[in-house]
Amino acid sequence: MPGTFAEWTERMKVYNDYVRALAEYKKVAAENLIRQAEAQQKWQKARAMQIVVRQLELAIRGLNREKTRNNREIAKIRAREKDTELLMRGRRTNHFQVAWGGFEWFMRKALVEPGGDDLYDIVISSEARPARNFLNNRQPEKSCDPVPEDLQNVLEFADWMRSKQYMARFGRPAHRDLRGLLESINEIAGATVETLRDYIAQIEQGTYNAWQPVSIIGVETSATATKIQEAGQETEGGNS
Repeated sequence: MPGTFAEWTERMKVYNDYVRALAEYKKVAAENLIRQAEAQQKWQKARAMQIVVRQLELAIRGLNREKTRNNREIAKIRAREKDTELLMRGRRTNHFQVAWGGFEWFMRKALVEPGGDDLYDIVISSEARPARNFLNNRQPEKSCDPVPEDLQNVLEFADWMRSKQYMARFGRPAHRDLRGLLESINEIAGATVETLRDYIAQIEQGTYNAWQPVSIIGVETSATATKIQEAGQETEGGNS
């Protein structure tokens, strides 16, 4: 099942594009504010924005040095994706904890994203509840239990399977429900990708508010990226 979490890889790439575009955009905006302030003889304001420009210039150079770090982050996402895809094989694996560890890594990220709470609303299908949907990964010769009636959403369902060391049999309804959960986690990242692309489009069109506070939840931001996002906010965009 290649590309289970392709949107998470794309999310990291697009976020890096956004940060670089934002840095260049804010630098130009700050330089324009310096010229305006000097024309109006608002020297304190001009000096404040000169500091912002220097901060951004240093940060832009820092981005060039962070390419290796960004590549490591993308490699980490792909490795976790590969781990999680073991769950979709629908058969016994010697890497049970690794597979579920990968799933949990993506799940935690998804739950703090905008729209992450929607995962709690995905209900287990009735067809996925019978014991025939599962195989006992730890003791294959033993039969499995059905899903308890008090478990209702797919996050509880996934946690129950992990605690029981069950695998969802390939092609069975439980396998379908689990696959649907993974697709939903991927779609959450996809929504953030669209938001970031919209920001980049606004930057290219010159309509983006350079000084607005921005928080892209869930992204492993570097110190450089944080400096770029925060640069100039204390000056309130150069307001008097």
